[in-house]
Amino acid sequence: MALELQLTDIILGSVVSDKAHSRNQKFNELEIIVHMQANKPLIARAIKELFNAEVEAVRTFIRKGKSRTVGRAKIKGSDEKRAIVKLKEGYRIDLLTQNEGIPAIEKTTT
Repeated sequence: MALELQLTDIILGSVVSDKAHSRNQKFNELEIIVHMQANKPLIARAIKELFNAEVEAVRTFIRKGKSRTVGRAKIKGSDEKRAIVKLKEGYRIDLLTQNEGIPAIEKTTT
């Protein structure tokens, strides 16, 4: 039984960290949190159709939730799937700037 995902359901948010920001600036790579059932072709298609940017490569990994103790109970945090999306030359998406909630999308011509 296959799960039907809408393009807007695939990308859940961007990773806000210093490492993700420097990766975006230096290597034109975007680190995003994606749906657990999303695969690489779906992620590439979502980036292409939602942000009008061409994708060169997609790498995915799953971050396991951390375990901690609360009283006597052991609690495990939720897992999340992340994707590092490398954009083709000439395309740039900056989700970490604060442009009143609108991501900065540029297509540079060289």
